[in-house]
Formats: sequence, C-alpha cells, structure tokens
Amino acid sequence: MNTDMHKQLVLLQQLIDQINIRLDKMLTLTDAMSEALDLDETDKFSELLEKRQELMDSIDDLNRQVRKTRIAMDLDLEKNMPDQLESVLTKRQQLLSDIQQKDTVNREAALLRSEQYKTVLREVKNQRMVQTYEKDSIGSGSIFLDTKG
Repeated sequence: MNTDMHKQLVLLQQLIDQINIRLDKMLTLTDAMSEALDLDETDKFSELLEKRQELMDSIDDLNRQVRKTRIAMDLDLEKNMPDQLESVLTKRQQLLSDIQQKDTVNREAALLRSEQYKTVLREVKNQRMVQTYEKDSIGSGSIFLDTKG
C-alpha cells in the first residue's frame, strides 16, 4: 500500500471516529430525551432536541468529508473494506441502530403524550361549554308561565 493511500485511510478512520464520538453523544442525548418525556418536562425535551440537531448537523458535515475522501480514494466500502476501518464502521452501525431503536420508543411516547394532551384539552373545552350553557340557563329565569292558577 502506498503512503498516499495509507494517509487517506488514516484520515478516513479519524473522520469515522469523530462521527462515532458524536453518535455516542447523540445516544446519550436520546436517553436524556426519554427521561424528559417520562417526567413530562417539555422544555427540557425541546432543549435536548436542539442540541441533538446540532450534533446531527456536525455528523452530516463529517459524512460529507468521508464521502469526498472515499471518492478520492476510489474506495467502495461495501465491496472492499480495509481492515483498519472494519471496527469503526461496525461501531458506527451499532450506535446508529441503538439510536434508531430509542428514537422509535421516544416517538411513540411523544405521540401518546400528544394524544393525552389533546384528550385533556377536549375535555376542558367541553367542560367550559357546559359551564357556559349552565350559566346561561340559570340566569335566564323561567320561560314557563302558570296560566291555570
């Protein structure tokens, strides 16, 4: 292997290591988001979601660099994966899988929470309508007249 190819492989490994570090942070944030959902802390959840988006943006930048490096090397990782990259790519795939599983659980919990809020809001709205109707009914007096007596 020539030195240029070796340098590019080292660069590729470093980029993927950086992606893995960010994915690990993203996994930690995803766990914190689960906890915020469980504790019904919507402000904290939103804050964590913003931090997570920042991480995702930086991961996208790193992925673009990985793609450029792979193109420059004319390297197809699906067909010919160098031994130096196997462990970092395996770790990346595992982190992505873990994040996706936890995201699915979080998404379902958020949807359930949203439906619960909608139900509560409908109940409050209906209760207000009943209270308004009762006030109008009580305050209007009797509409029946006793003509027999």
